[in-house]
Amino acid sequence: MTNLTIKESALEYLARGWTIIPVGPHKKPLISWKAFQSERPTREQVENWWHDYPDANVGIVTGKVSGLTVIDIDTDSGKAAFAKLVDGDFKSPVVHTPKGGKHIYCQFHPFGNNCKAIEGIDLRSEGGYVVAPPSRTVNGGWEWDKESGLNVPLPPLPPRYIDAVIENVIVPGDKSYKVQPGRTFTDGQRNNDLYHVCLKWGKGGMDEEEMLEYALWIGKMTGLSRYEVERTMQSAVKMATRAERNLTQELKDWIRVTDGEFSVTDCLKSLDIITKSDRANIRQALHRFKKEGYIEKSGKKDGSYRRVNVELMPLDWKAAPTDEFNLRLPLGLNRLVSIFPKNIIIVSGLQNQGKTAFCLETAKLNMGNHPIVYFSSEMGDSELKVRLTKREDVKADDWKVDFFERSSHFQDVIRPEWVNIVDYLEVNDEFWKIGQILTDIHNRLTTGVAIISIQKNEKTDYGRGGTFSAEKPRLYLAMNPGEIKIVKAKNWKGIENPNGKIKNFRIIGGWKFLEDSDWHWPKKETKG
Repeated sequence: MTNLTIKESALEYLARGWTIIPVGPHKKPLISWKAFQSERPTREQVENWWHDYPDANVGIVTGKVSGLTVIDIDTDSGKAAFAKLVDGDFKSPVVHTPKGGKHIYCQFHPFGNNCKAIEGIDLRSEGGYVVAPPSRTVNGGWEWDKESGLNVPLPPLPPRYIDAVIENVIVPGDKSYKVQPGRTFTDGQRNNDLYHVCLKWGKGGMDEEEMLEYALWIGKMTGLSRYEVERTMQSAVKMATRAERNLTQELKDWIRVTDGEFSVTDCLKSLDIITKSDRANIRQALHRFKKEGYIEKSGKKDGSYRRVNVELMPLDWKAAPTDEFNLRLPLGLNRLVSIFPKNIIIVSGLQNQGKTAFCLETAKLNMGNHPIVYFSSEMGDSELKVRLTKREDVKADDWKVDFFERSSHFQDVIRPEWVNIVDYLEVNDEFWKIGQILTDIHNRLTTGVAIISIQKNEKTDYGRGGTFSAEKPRLYLAMNPGEIKIVKAKNWKGIENPNGKIKNFRIIGGWKFLEDSDWHWPKKETKG
């Protein structure tokens, strides 16, 4: 990006999924930017900003909206302190600031903005922003590091830096770190997740020694240090002993992402309601929600409800593009279905039945036509190299795809205008929340698309999350041994609805698809 103008750089950052704003020579925003702490500007808005302020510098809004948290190091002592907090193999995008400081770009972490845990080191996160290259002032300019520029993937915050924040900021008074309800293992990051789990255990009366054993296991699986686990758990235990569980809010959050009918039993099971008093509170809350008009009875069966959804999303149909997104798909799917901008495609499948092969083949088919980012939750560098070098149709050096290792919170790193491939979306519990994850990904897309693979059970076409995983996708595929099925296609070509059609296939060498049949409806079994 060294040869781009400031306006061109701003548009490039926007294409990466970062929210940008114009800033003046004294690093102050030139617009009212509060709204852009939670939503992204359009390309047209950006064009207009630089038309009105042609000499503006560019700022990147940090926090969840951009999937960014930036460590801001101002002094030499801060640089020395930070060097002691990271391992030798730590790498991240780095920006050099005009006064000799550094901006260390990392994945979003829900610490507060201006979270100063160490002298000389500040944090830009939710509600903050940083000035970005190639902005300039009378004191100099902001420049990407030649070795650690934009080509380096965003890492998580260094664990020992998080330890310092917990020790110096979170623990004293427990006021700077605010946990938002309803975000456990979906919207937050590791500390937030662990806090909610320990809080839940604490309110359930779990012994602290047993809780620590389980918490350390989670910490080991997610990369948290023992110190961080203990500190986070202690904070949750204190909260659990002084505050009652807010069942009403938890229930409302659950209903908000529930599609179709649900029963009292569904509520109790999904929210892990065990005690007799909590069961009674849930029933009282449902009765109150019904009285308020938030839910209504559904069907003839007692205890069955549906959410009254009065939320309306305006459709700017006059300005909407009508051209298809030119996405090539394996197994002749393009002859049956149309794909449009912002579409999500789900590929559900049993383990080792070709989901990764389908995703890699989709990436190969679209190289050169679209920028592609590929998020892998299972393959490391070596395994990916083996899979790619096995292919006989593409040389290793010819892959024009940005590959990253990622296992959660994909909505934070989706590139809105690109082809985004998620292989695969891991959901290990509370499967009903997958609907919200897909909604968050859909909301991040602008003119791009997302292809997402998920695990599925043997006896159903739907992946984990059941019908919750089918609301947002416009194309839903199920892969079973030797066959692929179109479970749902909202935009089909011609007059024939292809829903329910299957195709038989084989995969040779782990990558090559051989078609053993045309697309057809399965024969109905006849009773003998």
